[in-house]
Amino acid sequence: MSLSAADIVEIHQLYARYSHAIDSGDGIAYAACFTPDGTMDTTVRGVFTGPAELATVVSQPANVIRHVPLNIVLTGEADVAFGQAYLVVYSGRDGKPAVVSTGRYEDRLARQDGAWLFTFRRFIPD
Repeated sequence: MSLSAADIVEIHQLYARYSHAIDSGDGIAYAACFTPDGTMDTTVRGVFTGPAELATVVSQPANVIRHVPLNIVLTGEADVAFGQAYLVVYSGRDGKPAVVSTGRYEDRLARQDGAWLFTFRRFIPD
């Protein structure tokens, strides 16, 4: 059975919570987007696994920053899914928005205790 419409909405909400956690510098909320053994491969800063390491990925931003995932494509069934998305990162430096980074995500997700979470996420910069 493929992903239901409810699954897709829940996973889109996960992508949104992830971006809000980064942008607000909330390491605990960021780590909560992953399974307990979840991994983030930043490809630039290294690989982080588990809540303690994942929480260190984010810090309080010096300027307004916005992570915007786009063109999210999801596949999967039951309790396992795979995702791809483009990412555009904006900064509000001096009140003038500017693109500071682009790239893409490659994701593996699992439903645990009724919630969709990332088990593995890789960011690949352009």
